[in-house]
Amino acid sequence: MGTWDLYDENRQLLNETMARGNEVPANRYHLVIHVCIINKQGQLLMQKRRDDKQGWPGKWDFSAGGSAVQGDTNRVAAE
Repeated sequence: MGTWDLYDENRQLLNETMARGNEVPANRYHLVIHVCIINKQGQLLMQKRRDDKQGWPGKWDFSAGGSAVQGDTNRVAAE
């Protein structure tokens, strides 16, 4: 289970965290990163999600991503 930093509506980091799996409090947000890969020809890399994924199993997706953990910047989370 991870811990997320919380932000306000202006993406200002708050001195608050929450545990993954809990409901995000009202007027609070957490950082989610998506990475799309596009080659020089403008083609977008797509991947098929595993059949045992909880959300959208077996469906095609165009990004890799997820929630940044506590202390991560968007750049660090994308790496």
